[in-house]
Amino acid sequence: MMDIRTEHLRTLAAVIDTGTLDAAARALRLTPSAVSQRITALERSAGRVL
Repeated sequence: MMDIRTEHLRTLAAVIDTGTLDAAARALRLTPSAVSQRITALERSAGRVL
C-alpha cells in the first residue's frame, strides 16, 4: 500500500497549476528545496517518476 501524504499531493497540484517548482514554492510559501523534497517523497511513495 502506498503512503501518500496529502501535502505532497497539494504540492504536486501547485506545481501543475503554476507550471514551475519555483512558482509553486512561492504559492505555497515554501522554499523551492522543500517543494522538490515533497515531489521526491511523492515519487518514492508512488514508485514512479512524476
